[in-house]
Amino acid sequence: MKAWMDWMGEMTEAGYYVSGAPFDDGHVLSGTETAGSDGSYGEGDDVVGGYIIVTADDLDQAIERSKACPIFAEGGSVEIRGCREM
Repeated sequence: MKAWMDWMGEMTEAGYYVSGAPFDDGHVLSGTETAGSDGSYGEGDDVVGGYIIVTADDLDQAIERSKACPIFAEGGSVEIRGCREM
């Protein structure tokens, strides 16, 4: 946990960190009748544990800022996406 707090602290000090949070339990709705289910939402290697929003000028800069993420020490992965204005 210290590695995560240190990394997010560095991102905050640099002015890149916007927000983030771990995900809690939830519920999935699907189908035409919105049938629901609790519990796991993907395979064990596809679990999304939370999100972090950072500022970046473009996708390449976001990739560079993500390379120090502590998840890589655990063999994990990061998915990088842009956010559209609504």
